[in-house]
Amino acid sequence: MSLLPFARRPPSGPGPLRPDSYKWVALVNSTLGVLLVSIDESILIIALPDIFRGISLNPLVPATASARPGWCKGRGDGDGRSRG
Repeated sequence: MSLLPFARRPPSGPGPLRPDSYKWVALVNSTLGVLLVSIDESILIIALPDIFRGISLNPLVPATASARPGWCKGRGDGDGRSRG
């Protein structure tokens, strides 16, 4: 006899999920997604000074705002070309 009889699976294999178990699957998926996004944002915030230093761009100087590519400013197409 097992110490955890409720943890054993039936011999026929896993059955269909109970109707209320889908909400737990959705909760786990969204929790993991939020965790990954927050880790990614933390890494990006820490790395931004080195990124700006590597491309010789000071984001606090207004004159360097025109040095950013068009796709950063929301103009042009995805290849950085201007539309017009």
